[in-house]
Amino acid sequence: MSARPDLKAWLVMLAALMFWAMFAAHPVWAQPATPADAAGQRSFVTLNAAQEARAQALGRGLRCPICRGLSIAESPSDLARQMLTEVRAQVAGGASDDSVRAYFVTRYGQSVLLAPPASGLGLIVWLGPLVALLGGSLALALFLRRAARVSPKVKPEFLALARREIAAPPELAGAVAPGPDGARP
Repeated sequence: MSARPDLKAWLVMLAALMFWAMFAAHPVWAQPATPADAAGQRSFVTLNAAQEARAQALGRGLRCPICRGLSIAESPSDLARQMLTEVRAQVAGGASDDSVRAYFVTRYGQSVLLAPPASGLGLIVWLGPLVALLGGSLALALFLRRAARVSPKVKPEFLALARREIAAPPELAGAVAPGPDGARP
């Protein structure tokens, strides 16, 4: 009997583990923290309409660390609910929008912001598409300009024929010109 485990059994276990990990972390499985959260009601902090609108706007600007594609206002995960509750608590406490964002950036990093700041490396995200568009437009303009300057290759006999037709007297203007071999059609 071999001391080495069966390779096929290890591959099956690895595939099962990967399958489980893929679905266990999926945001569909995330549930609201409490029934009050599921109904959209927060029992911790009571806000007036203006404060609630401000908290929701801030929540739409913060990315859920679990779902990655959703804001904390849209995500059903427990962590997003907790983050939104923290936003609401800070809004109720009188914190400014910038200080609320700074709090979450300190805890989760710049990736928590759905709209990256227009400074530092975030500037590349904002200016990159514009630079690419301008570069592509410049390249297209240069290509079209060069294509317009290049004249097609004309055989000398056709060029001579064209010069004769241009120099022909007006009475021959309607006549059919002979071909390169001198024959008329």
